[in-house]
Amino acid sequence: CGHKEYIFGNIQNDDLEQIYDRKSKAFAQRSNILKETECKDCKYWEICFGGCPSESAGGIEDINRKSIYCESIKTIYGHIESFITNHLIP
Repeated sequence: CGHKEYIFGNIQNDDLEQIYDRKSKAFAQRSNILKETECKDCKYWEICFGGCPSESAGGIEDINRKSIYCESIKTIYGHIESFITNHLIP
């Protein structure tokens, strides 16, 4: 996606396990920050996790922020939840 924050290694130079480890640590850190700040108490946390990190940068180059589309995503999830509740669950 072009953001340096999302480069976790080079497959030609790094072991795949190292690359995966770096990615896992970065996303775990992001998750820990978001669930205690911007996404605290969000009912959709378990399916969203703050949205796509590349959307979170929002021009400020900070992957530890929630998606700039958060409110739109919540609206969509709300419509889906309502449909399931009203039409699919007896």
